[in-house]
Amino acid sequence: MKKEKNIDALIKEALSKEEAEYYDKLEEKPVLKQFVGLYKGKNSWMNYMVTFYILAAIVGCIYAGFQFADAVSTKEMLAWSLVMLATFIMIAMLKIWSWMQMDKGELIREIKRLELQLSVIAGKRK
Repeated sequence: MKKEKNIDALIKEALSKEEAEYYDKLEEKPVLKQFVGLYKGKNSWMNYMVTFYILAAIVGCIYAGFQFADAVSTKEMLAWSLVMLATFIMIAMLKIWSWMQMDKGELIREIKRLELQLSVIAGKRK
């Protein structure tokens, strides 16, 4: 960790003011900012759609839970428990997809940092 801070300091010293500001923008963002970032950009419509489906699945799961509690026969209980299971799985898969989108953004940001570091190293060699 200490070496990483030293490397970052050396890189910032070698960069111009504009490049240093750009380098600072590439820092890792907190999870909440990453989540909000899902709703910006070209694929924001897809993230809104996924959020809608997650909310619909939550409502469906709650409804199935109440129906399960009111069920009289074992067959009805089994049916409503399968609906709850399906909605739980749907919610989990959509959440995993959202986390993968957040991770993709972090990977792209890290690749940009590496590109900037390589350009600094290449500039020193000339």
